[in-house]
Amino acid sequence: MKSRPTKYKKRVVWKAGFVICIVSFLAFIVGIPLQYTNHIVTSVTQKSDSLQEKTDHILSNMTDEQKIGQLIMIGVEGTRWDHVNMSRITDIPFGNIILFDRNMDNPEQVKKLTGDIQKTAHDHGEPPVFIALDQEGGQVRRMRDHMPAMPSAKELGENDPEETEKWAEKTGQALINLGIQINFAPVADLGLTYDRSYGENLSRVIVYAESAVKGYAKVGIISTMKHFPGIGKVKTDPHIDRDIISSTWEEMDQQDAKTFRKLIKNTDSNQTWVMVSNVSYPAIDQKNPACFSAYIMKEILRDQYSYQGIIVTDDMDMGAISNHYDFQDVGVKAIQAGADIVLICQNYDHAREAYEGLLRAYHDGGVNRDEVDQKVGRIIRAKIQYGKF
Repeated sequence: MKSRPTKYKKRVVWKAGFVICIVSFLAFIVGIPLQYTNHIVTSVTQKSDSLQEKTDHILSNMTDEQKIGQLIMIGVEGTRWDHVNMSRITDIPFGNIILFDRNMDNPEQVKKLTGDIQKTAHDHGEPPVFIALDQEGGQVRRMRDHMPAMPSAKELGENDPEETEKWAEKTGQALINLGIQINFAPVADLGLTYDRSYGENLSRVIVYAESAVKGYAKVGIISTMKHFPGIGKVKTDPHIDRDIISSTWEEMDQQDAKTFRKLIKNTDSNQTWVMVSNVSYPAIDQKNPACFSAYIMKEILRDQYSYQGIIVTDDMDMGAISNHYDFQDVGVKAIQAGADIVLICQNYDHAREAYEGLLRAYHDGGVNRDEVDQKVGRIIRAKIQYGKF
């Protein structure tokens, strides 16, 4: 990280004391041990700036490598934060991590793992890390023996929406206690298999997905509506290989994608992200899957639907992408098209290749530098808002 000028380090004592109290409280809420807040205080107590001014100040002190690292979310191996795992955010400053069952034995172990992740970032002068989990309920539920037994979306969709909100709140609090800030839920698709959807009825899915978002927001968890613009009609599981949905945009806008349009209108984009699918919609974009489509992410999601929050791709290690694209290119394609964070969570070498491709493109003009800085700023701003800085 660039060395900071003296004026960056000076601050008024009474301001520092006040902010230390506030940041310590926020750190407690998001599950970061208090001893890790020193560098957060350093970043936030410079002056009484607005959120945007604080974001710009932090961004101006970041290296190119750190900026590109913020644009990728990786997975790690095992339950211990050993030297191999540690090197995954010190050799390359990746700014986001997703956990899986392979990383989770019990609450005490996970809390230590997430604390160790934040400590490593702090000790190496890197920005704090966003830590995510897929905790939808039903079949998609990590650390089942120790987490709230949230029912599947299908089962929740057959009961009162208040139950969905309560389960989201309960699950969200459990995640906060583990040091996790982001849940890749709720599913906003219509009729997705394995009981992952609240139903096939558009109005029903909107009501229940919105209830889930509210529940997560109550306890300070960032939720994620997925998989835009809707994958309920797929025949092939994208984990295995690519598939197409032949609907026109007019059809999608009145069916599958309408759930997202209504949810975006009814929810706070600071509290919920949107995950874009890796399925292809040839009647909408003839060449690209959604995660590489500027038309879907910029023209529709940003412009038509007015979504201002963070856009994350579905996992690039899924067969729909990994079987057909070079990982030196996938990060560039996704970021160019409008994504803010590229999810690559099963193969570290793939994440490294995507990082190298993005960094090279950032230096040689292959991606728009101003757009990249806007994306990094959006992520940094979210980290400030959720007490990470």
